[in-house]
Amino acid sequence: MFVALLRLYSASAARDHMPMLKRIVSVEPPPGVKVLGAFCLLGAYDGLVLFEAEDFMAAREFLNRILARGIYRVDVMGAIPVGEA
Repeated sequence: MFVALLRLYSASAARDHMPMLKRIVSVEPPPGVKVLGAFCLLGAYDGLVLFEAEDFMAAREFLNRILARGIYRVDVMGAIPVGEA
């Protein structure tokens, strides 16, 4: 499981933020990726995408699609559910 924390590059990119988050959850992800949710955040980050990927290559391909729009900086973390740790 992966957590992608999104930060807008600029205030002008804010108009594209909600449509982009909606698109992330509605468009078919690449093979090996399942989007669990996308969230708007208040604070240091503007959004969060929670997703599963079968491997790091699939995760990278998915993140490259998000970054291709050029509106976000992304910090990515692996996540392990508490019951599986």
